[in-house]
Amino acid sequence: MKAVFHAKNKIKAAIVLLVMMLLLLGHHVIQNMRFTDVDASVNSIYNDRLMPATYLFRMSNHMYQVRLLLENNKISETDLAKQLEAHDQHINQLINNYETTYLTQEETKAWQLFKENLALYRQVRAATEKEAEADAYFAAVMDHLRELNKIQEGEGYAIHQDIQGTLQGAQMESSFEVIIAMVFGVMALILIRMPDKPFLKAVPKGSSLN
Repeated sequence: MKAVFHAKNKIKAAIVLLVMMLLLLGHHVIQNMRFTDVDASVNSIYNDRLMPATYLFRMSNHMYQVRLLLENNKISETDLAKQLEAHDQHINQLINNYETTYLTQEETKAWQLFKENLALYRQVRAATEKEAEADAYFAAVMDHLRELNKIQEGEGYAIHQDIQGTLQGAQMESSFEVIIAMVFGVMALILIRMPDKPFLKAVPKGSSLN
């Protein structure tokens, strides 16, 4: 009966350890799924931060090209109108591209101000009698583009830090869980292979421990 009792206890202990090992391995699988979220964050850095920063840079370049055209006294009015239209179309396309990306609340506000000042600048840029007004709108447009770039940098850095924290935590947890799972597995095997004998032999009646 004692052998049966000890055998049952060993089997129960082994089952408990195996269940704990399976739970840890299951959690390990879940941890690996977190890397999918990290991948999404990496894509967000590219699609919602890197590419928009590129769009902003290109818009700034087109704005300066427009400024140079307006300061060129040798260009004809017809050529000036054509080239201004070409730059406007490029900027409009970049605006459309930018608006397909994710915009934070702060970014949305700065973006709206940029578009408003851009529209006002286009209305007065060719009027020589409104040169001062055009200069003011141009400066406002460029200020908003710089502000948007700073927002991009801040958001990109925040995402990067979040990814780094997630990866470091996941790697540490993953390594620890695998080690614990292996320990439980070894303990379970030891219990299963252990002889069905009590750890301490019964002392015969009337005998002394001394």
